[in-house]
Parts: sequence; structure tokens; C-alpha cells
Amino acid sequence: MKIEEVKQFFGLNKRIAVVAGGLAVCFIVLGFFNLALVLAIGFVFILLIILFSLLFYLNIRDKNVYIVALVVFLIHMVFAMVFYVLNYHTSIRIFGGGADFDLYQNNAIEFANRLRHGIFSVEGLYLRHYFAIIMGFIYFITIPDPVVGQMFTVFTSVCSAVLLYLLIVEIGGSRKWAYWITIISSFYASYAIFGSVLLKEIFVIPLILLSLLILIKLFKKFSLVYFIWLFIVITAIIHFRFYIGFALMFTFVICCFLISKMSLRNKVGLSIIIGLAPAIMGFGYFGWIPINQYLALDQIRILRDVIYAPVSPEDAQKLIDEKNEVNQNNDKTAGFSEEVKKDSNKKVDFLSEGFSEDTNTTVDFFKERKKANAEFKTLEGRPLTPEEIAKTSGTSSSFSVKSETNNPFMFLVNYGISFLYSFFGPFPWQIKEARQISAFAEVIPWWVIFVSILYGVYKSIQNEGVKKFWGKYMYALPMVIFGIISIGVISLFINNYGIIMRIRIPVLLSFLAILSFNPIFFEDTFLLFSRLLKWKNKL
Repeated sequence: MKIEEVKQFFGLNKRIAVVAGGLAVCFIVLGFFNLALVLAIGFVFILLIILFSLLFYLNIRDKNVYIVALVVFLIHMVFAMVFYVLNYHTSIRIFGGGADFDLYQNNAIEFANRLRHGIFSVEGLYLRHYFAIIMGFIYFITIPDPVVGQMFTVFTSVCSAVLLYLLIVEIGGSRKWAYWITIISSFYASYAIFGSVLLKEIFVIPLILLSLLILIKLFKKFSLVYFIWLFIVITAIIHFRFYIGFALMFTFVICCFLISKMSLRNKVGLSIIIGLAPAIMGFGYFGWIPINQYLALDQIRILRDVIYAPVSPEDAQKLIDEKNEVNQNNDKTAGFSEEVKKDSNKKVDFLSEGFSEDTNTTVDFFKERKKANAEFKTLEGRPLTPEEIAKTSGTSSSFSVKSETNNPFMFLVNYGISFLYSFFGPFPWQIKEARQISAFAEVIPWWVIFVSILYGVYKSIQNEGVKKFWGKYMYALPMVIFGIISIGVISLFINNYGIIMRIRIPVLLSFLAILSFNPIFFEDTFLLFSRLLKWKNKL
């Protein structure tokens, strides 16, 4: 493209100039306070230029895409800077000292320092996935300062926003609604928090949106290039969060036969090939290894009833008593007490981190680990009280829904309850602490959005009939199936909102895309209020 054409493209829209000017001012002002911050923002500006160049190369000339990217950049930069200041320059810890982002941050800095000394070994680093290693390379080519990581998360949020906009347009939503929904999504509470710190969600979320976008393009028109990219992206997602990658893989297979315009031979062939993605990552064909392991009733019971089970003060006191009793009889601890003590402060979060053979361990081991936690936790040199243990156990955000694996009927009933909690929770009666009230900044709008989607579906079928409705909503089906499978997996194993709200971010974003089809709920609600106001004025 000629330089004059680029100038004309951007010069026609004053909003881009205003936003760009605002970015420049922010850049200059912030530079007076922190030189590392200046370098970090400069690095992100280079990434934005690369992103915009890529969009131009792909012939994406919709100005709203670039406006959205700049606006979202400003919004998430504010969030990132707030969390950066709180976590690294005050005594306030948003996620606590043992949060995952501390683990990734420390490993990334360590790896970057090794590279600077010509050491390429990853021995001793966290290697369940390579998020920290990737961030270490970024710190190596820039500076190993947390602010670089914070600003890089801002860039990934911009990528997610661009992909969400393109996804909405691709499935048939209007550009106007794509613009506003993408801007509104920037204030999605969980994404504002978890997408502004160094967590692997910064890679997982844009990769999921990208896979959905490629998947729909492939369904509309077969392209071997599209499928190769889809295979690569799903494989990457499986590496970071395997069960979400599986959800996308099965979404592809199901929708391939329901809505794809490909030939039957291509449908069958690609469905067979996509099953190799988990095998490449060591999970077996179509992921049969972890599926076989995690669907075992004992494993479901371990995860639901032990690892993520909430700890009440009564439970904590019982754990302390049981642990003291065990310590009085060495025979009872033979074979695992040392392992328990060694791992007592480690976070048990198999599903959020990846496949692990540790889940073969017995239920008794995990109970003993909780007893060890109850005994070893201290505050200011003294043992924690049962009330303090319950509050700091990491399960204060858990809800109690027993797996009931011994009763098939109750298992299905409780699984359905867990699914509703995971999809729509937390509910008011599940709020235990003041800090959890902020969750309503997310769930109340989500309830309204979900109702509006159902209302729009009902009105579309009523006004246009099933055939036209299917023609209109057909390409929204992958988002629905992906969301159901993802939440279904989460609710089967996990009953902790701290983890659930992080994992379900891409699910809620994909449902936001569906909202763009028929926002008639909001229009009808506005008309209703207008009529009520007119009626009130007449009185």
C-alpha cells in the first residue's frame, strides 16, 4: 500500500487522531515517573505497529477495528498500571503473595537473566507449560521488569478486542454493535483483572477467539490454509489449558457436520486429522489419556470433594485435631508424611495448570495434605486459628456441591446444580467476604446479556420462523457448543469461583458476540420505559 493511501485512511477519521494524541500525552507523563515504564510502553507501541501492519496486510480496512484497538489499549493500560502499582509498590496484594502470577513472574525473570549470561538451561523452572519461558524471552529482548509484563498483557488484550470485533462481523453481527460490544467487553471485571496481570490467560483468551474466527471462516469456505492454522492454534491452546483445547476440538467436529459447507469427504477427513492435535502434546488421539483419567469417578470425587472443597472453621478445627492425632502415632503417617510436609504449601490445581499424573494419588493423601496445611500455616509467628485457616485456605471462594459419585441420580442432579453455579454464579448467598462483592460487577450484566440472547432468539423465531432463524444464527452455533462443553468440564471438576471466573472469560466473550445478532431485548426494554414515562406524565 502507498504511503499516501495510508495517510488518507487515517486522516479521514479524527477519532483516531484524538486517541493517538491521548496515548502520546500519557506516554510522556508516565515517563517522568518510571523509565522502565517508558521502555515498556515503547515496546508495546512497536507491537501495535506490527499488529496494525498485519491487519493492513490482511486487507482489513474497517476503521472501527483500529479505533477499537486504541480505545481498548487505553482502558487496559489504566487497569494494568493500577494493578502494577498496587502489587509492586504498595503493601496491597490483589491476589495474595502466593498467586500464580508471582510464580510466572519470578520464573520469567530468572530465565531472562540466564539468557543474558548465555545459559539456555530451563532446569529448576516451572515447566508444566511454557508461559513463563515465553515471557522470559520477552524480558530478555527488553528488560526483566514486571512493568514490561504488565504492558505486554495490555497488548494481548488489544489483540483479543480486535479478534472479538472480527468474530462478531464474521458471524453476521452489525459493525455498529461489534464496535460497542468490543468496547464494553473491556470493562468485563474478570478480564480487567486476570487480563492485566501475568497469567497465561493473556495467551489463552486471544488464541480461543482466533480459533473460533478461523473455524467459522473454514465452515463458510474450505481452505487448507485455514485448517492448518486452526490445527496450530488448537494445539497451542491444548498446551496451555488442555481441556479448553479439547472443547474447541470437539466443537469443530460437531459443527463440521452441522453447519459446514465443506464436502462430506473433507468433513470426515478433517475431523480425523484434528484428533491428532492432543496426540502431539502427549495426550493421546483425541485426548483419550486425560479424558480416561479424569472421567474416573474417583478422580471427580478427589477434585470436587477434597481439593476444591470449601473449608469452614469447623472443618479447619477438625483437620487440626486429626493432624495432631496423626502426629502422635508415627505408624499412621508412614509412607507419606514427609511428602505431605514437603508439598504442604504448594497449590493443588491440576485442571487449571494441565495434565498431571499426581491425580492418581489417593483421597487420603489429599486429606493429609490439608491437615498439613492446617498445622503449618502461621501468621506473625503463631499458628492460625480455625477461622483464619478457613479464610486463607484458598477455598473461601468455593461452593459446596458434593459429587455423589455413589448415587447416579444425585450425581446428575448435583452436576446440573454445579453447571448453573459455574455458568451464572456467584449468587448472593454464595458471597462470603466483602472482596467477593465485586463479582456482581460481572455476573449481573451477564444475567442481563443471557436473558437478552434468549429473548432475541424467541422474537426471531416468532417473527421470522425457524428456517430464517437458523439461517441467521447458524454461525453462532460454535460459540454456544464451545461454551456448553467448556462450562460442562469446569463444573464437573471445579467448585471454586476464583478459578471458574478466570477460565470462563472466553466463554462469556463468545456469548457477547452472539448478542450482536439481535439486541431487540434492549430496544424493547427502552420502548417499555418510554411508554411508562409517557403514561406517568399523563397521570
